[in-house]
Amino acid sequence: MKKLVLLGLAITTVMSYFAGQTFAEVLHGPVSNDTPQFVERAFNATHAQMSGFEVHDWTTLHNAFVPVKTLVAEAKAYAHELGLHDMHLYEHQDPNDHVAQWSGTVSFGPHAKDVTTSVEMASMLLPDAPAQTVLILRYLGTTSDEQAFASAYARLTETAQQAGGLPKINGTLFGNVPGLQGESERATRIAKAYQAVFAKELQSMVYPYTTSIAGYGAAPVPYLVAGKQLVNIQVAMHEDSFEHNTKVLVGSPIITLEY
Repeated sequence: MKKLVLLGLAITTVMSYFAGQTFAEVLHGPVSNDTPQFVERAFNATHAQMSGFEVHDWTTLHNAFVPVKTLVAEAKAYAHELGLHDMHLYEHQDPNDHVAQWSGTVSFGPHAKDVTTSVEMASMLLPDAPAQTVLILRYLGTTSDEQAFASAYARLTETAQQAGGLPKINGTLFGNVPGLQGESERATRIAKAYQAVFAKELQSMVYPYTTSIAGYGAAPVPYLVAGKQLVNIQVAMHEDSFEHNTKVLVGSPIITLEY
């Protein structure tokens, strides 16, 4: 699978602290539970079959370097708020980085029983900036249940807001359409997604097997600023020759998954 870094943002996994901070610094607007519906309308317009979702938050809590023991306890409290079961702990400590991560699963109904969930707290001493402690929350579910996506987004939003700071939440739906969709077919489907949410295409990356387009739609959802442009939606399609289908991802403000 190939990962595209859109608009110069280097967002990888929940362990990518500096990438997440780049994202955090440019996200604007209040957290909104309108985001799942916004993403769903765009995704459904591509006529893709949903196979899962991700909800991801990055929150800067404060500018202090915190002991690992404290991070473990605080992250565990947030994990209980998210409803984690079968919890496992990962810890890391060196002179400049303290990390505590609880991982487990959460149920969002009969069709989304085992949503992979993680709560990570990282405290860092930075060379040219104040110390920083961040909270990273993530749900990743394999399901076709759109209601589970909305429920996960709402629960994660509530937990992030209780933590204080300013939550930076992304929601992404993913799935596929049959066959290997060429460049023109991908462009047509993405255009339909943008029409469904009254969005304007702003920046695109087109390769032989992958198309990714960022834009701005008419919805009261968080957005980021890229140059002088506002972005609150990204749609991507990638041909998968192994499965002989084409992956479809729709995220707001952007996609935070590899594809």
